[in-house]
Amino acid sequence: MAASGTDVSCRHTISLLDFTHFAVGPALFIILILSLLEKRRNPKRCRCCGDRPGLLVPVNLLDGDQDRFAYAAAFGSTATNCLILFGGDYIPDNSPMWSQVFLAMLAVTEMGIDYYPFFACLAKKTSFIWSLIGLAYSILWFLVNLAHVFECVDASDWVFTGQPVVIQLPVLACLLYLVITFFIRVIVAILTTIRSMTESYTHNTDSTYLINDNKSVPRSADWSTGLWYVFNARQDPTFRYSPRITVTVTVALLCLYEFGLLSFLTIEKAIGVAKASLQNATVSSNIATVFGSGMYNQMKLLLYVGQMSWYVAFGVSSVVIVNYILRIFVSYKLQLKRLIRGDHSFIPKHCSSLSRSTLVAHSLMYSGSQIAYILWGYYMMILSIFIISLILAYLLILPLLGFVSRLLLEPFWTILPTVLVSYTVYYLQILVSKKALLQNEHFCNNTTNKVRRVLALDNRRVFHNVSYFLFFFHILLGLYTCLVRIAKGILLGVVFLGRIDRSGLVKGFEHWDTGYLSFVSFLQVELAHTHPVLVVFCQLLMNGARDRRMARFSLSQDGRNGSPYKTFGDVELLSMESSYRVRTRWMKAYTLIRNPALRTDRNTAQEDWKLQHLTTQ
Repeated sequence: MAASGTDVSCRHTISLLDFTHFAVGPALFIILILSLLEKRRNPKRCRCCGDRPGLLVPVNLLDGDQDRFAYAAAFGSTATNCLILFGGDYIPDNSPMWSQVFLAMLAVTEMGIDYYPFFACLAKKTSFIWSLIGLAYSILWFLVNLAHVFECVDASDWVFTGQPVVIQLPVLACLLYLVITFFIRVIVAILTTIRSMTESYTHNTDSTYLINDNKSVPRSADWSTGLWYVFNARQDPTFRYSPRITVTVTVALLCLYEFGLLSFLTIEKAIGVAKASLQNATVSSNIATVFGSGMYNQMKLLLYVGQMSWYVAFGVSSVVIVNYILRIFVSYKLQLKRLIRGDHSFIPKHCSSLSRSTLVAHSLMYSGSQIAYILWGYYMMILSIFIISLILAYLLILPLLGFVSRLLLEPFWTILPTVLVSYTVYYLQILVSKKALLQNEHFCNNTTNKVRRVLALDNRRVFHNVSYFLFFFHILLGLYTCLVRIAKGILLGVVFLGRIDRSGLVKGFEHWDTGYLSFVSFLQVELAHTHPVLVVFCQLLMNGARDRRMARFSLSQDGRNGSPYKTFGDVELLSMESSYRVRTRWMKAYTLIRNPALRTDRNTAQEDWKLQHLTTQ
């Protein structure tokens, strides 16, 4: 309980839920300002207002590999609101059932608007205005959350003093990280502006930009990427996790931390209240006298067993679910590397043969589905282990220790002989098969280099007699094995609910598993856009285009400087560039003429018309 002696619960001046409603206005205003600062990528469609406003790009979760810590912190700051969505606290009381789904969609849209300025400002890492807006907005959120947790650190609702600070600590750390990141970017932008103004007196800005357009921003603005590389380089320097899997795992861990801590403290407080209520009822009404001392002791025993079962369920589930999150992180890497090597054998046929639009649609579901599956899997695992612990305690442990009646052991004594007979017959079958039913010949497997026994029967008459009697025996034992199979299916389904990197359905029906299908689709979309061969090839093309642009610029500068003559190398460079373009276009047309099947992949009707015009000539 709280250390304070207050009798009333804490009343916040501004709750986080109310602040999320209030923040929609400033967020929309910031989005409007940023969109006016952004130019349209394709001004040919609408030449007006100086090619403004433009469409903002908040975060590149597909192939962006910079500032992953900053984006992870931005997503991590949404952990508390994600739990609000998960718990349904955004739904007003007494709202009709039919309106809840629309309220849920409204809450999700509102949450996306609230946090949109964080990501939009992070996308422009070299802009002073964008960094300044992001700094002001992140400071606002940090101060509101800080005031919220420190306003009531000693209320009677808390189990211990400072409970809200501990719960909100990851979100506060993420917001503080964003404040520091935007502050560093503001300083870097100021220093970069001062340096460019100083250098403008001695350098041509156009030539400097053209020659240095491939250079990155100052390294001080990319310190988060370098820190991530330090942690990741020792494991595999040739592989980098995508931003989407990074932020997904980050938000999952933060939501799991808050959800687990809130669950533990809530149940702990409920158990404490139940013990205090039982003690007060004993003193006031003397339960031991009315119902007998046996009933009072059993109620105390039930509370104690329930508390111990809760500790076991919470501890085991927490360790297992954290291990699952890390395993998902590793599974993403292993399966994506297999896809890069061209090994698609682990993807079910029904999942890989879906249409491209279906794959993209399911890949968009991955991050949210992964977090939801982890939280629901955690909840269901705790509940299942808690129930199993109670059953084992009252049907086995407590009767053997003499704390409850031994009549509760009757189900155990009924099942135990069946289990013993089943496993005894099973291991006897293995022993008889090894000693009497198989030939004692061995061979070496060339694939695994292991010596194995030949699968050839010996003593066929013994084999026929054994198979005859076991035919009837396994009919009798089939009920037990059937129940065991059902129990195993339920147990594995509950335990592996959070692991959507593997299907929970039988082979051939994997495409019915929406969570697994979203993970497989996410992998295939990542492969199509982040394949290292594709990335290197595109980079080589871009470098070649940049070199040719720099060469043309240097030739034009020579002409402006009054040099009427061109060297042989300059003329050769221009002629090579022109001939290269002509040769490329001719080879493209020639390839399409000789391969009519490729014409269906053309994107524009104009190019098809040009191709037909060439064929008629």
